[in-house]
Amino acid sequence: MEEFSSELILQKSSSLLVPKRVGFGYLPIDILVRIFEYFDEDELRTNITRVCQQWRAAAEVPRLWNTLKFQGRAIETDLICNKIYQFRDVTKIIIKAVLG
Repeated sequence: MEEFSSELILQKSSSLLVPKRVGFGYLPIDILVRIFEYFDEDELRTNITRVCQQWRAAAEVPRLWNTLKFQGRAIETDLICNKIYQFRDVTKIIIKAVLG
């Protein structure tokens, strides 16, 4: 089994050696999305979206979500509407204790 790690590879670009990073943090978004399909929404929401900006972007692809949940404090109505529009294929929307 191949072992995955983050490492630095030097790649020749014209006459210079430039670093090329490899590892989970540098996978293309479409590959990350395919991996994230195996996680449930709670795991996506609580852990994966917090790793880095690239992982957050991949984890927020609408096809990964069936439920939208808005909860607590002041959440702007515009934000709720925009998210519902962005994730229009969700099958469940939960809004709790929102003080818009």
